[in-house]
Amino acid sequence: MMSSVAKLDNLAQPVSCDGAEVFGELSAPAPRRALVVFSGDVDLKWLRVLRPGYRHCFVVVHSGDAWVLYNPLSNGTELNVWPVQPEQCIRDWLLCQGYKVVEVSVRPFVPKALGWAPFSCVEAVKRVLGLRAAWVFTPWQLHQYLEKQLFGIKSLTVRDV
Repeated sequence: MMSSVAKLDNLAQPVSCDGAEVFGELSAPAPRRALVVFSGDVDLKWLRVLRPGYRHCFVVVHSGDAWVLYNPLSNGTELNVWPVQPEQCIRDWLLCQGYKVVEVSVRPFVPKALGWAPFSCVEAVKRVLGLRAAWVFTPWQLHQYLEKQLFGIKSLTVRDV
């Protein structure tokens, strides 16, 4: 079975798309911007053992002409597509809602399987961002990892607005 990465490599050949032929190679896309969002508000009592202010996380990713909110919850997944807005507007709105926000770039995918991990908001966000931090389990640990390990990130609070 051919991997999706190998399939993309084959696109240097002419490809037919609805009768039109497309030539040339696909160039690597520019790194996408993402806002990792942390919250202390939870409905589940057992999450109250986690660090206040860091009991849940989700991500907002810039994709083309829109921002995509991906919010993995215990009872489902919330997806919203927001029309293109300046990053500052979205960031400021999130901060005014009381969230903590960390600006990052999505890492390119590595064609190697990720290890098994229980599904959680942290694991879902790590996979969206392309992070391979097996020891990061809680939103606080993810925040600390982003602050210490990634180059060029900025953590924001409402004081920064």
